[in-house]
Amino acid sequence: MKLHRFIRSFCIIDGGEVYVEGERDISLDLDLLILLWQVLVIHTSINSILIRTDRDQIYAQKVREGSTVAIFADQAASLALIYSTYQKIAHLLSEGGGFLDDMRRNNLRSVLSDLKEPEGVRLDTNKELVMTIEEIKRFREEWNMTKSFDGMGGVK
Repeated sequence: MKLHRFIRSFCIIDGGEVYVEGERDISLDLDLLILLWQVLVIHTSINSILIRTDRDQIYAQKVREGSTVAIFADQAASLALIYSTYQKIAHLLSEGGGFLDDMRRNNLRSVLSDLKEPEGVRLDTNKELVMTIEEIKRFREEWNMTKSFDGMGGVK
């Protein structure tokens, strides 16, 4: 399914590095991945983001070995916001400069300020956002046939 492929390709952790897929491949170290999740949680007001590996269900802060990861949020709209934020982050990282430095220094205030109105990044139109949410809803319905959610963004 289209959304499932998107989720599973969101981040690939390999040998302690993270490749964020976008217009360009961007390599980040594990500490920056953890900060990236923190930014997403704060920016989108999501209570919890779960990293689901092939072995077990663990949170981003616990990731230490190479694996493909998937993201689940407690609301369909939240994933659309994650995707929109991810697009902005990928663009800003590809530009280099101050944004990456702020992430390395854990300067979340500056990072979030950059995310509000990044230059050269066009926000998704309402139509695109609605389509994304519909895809997420279809995925959640299919997923619920085999798994049950705990109501907090996790999987039982």
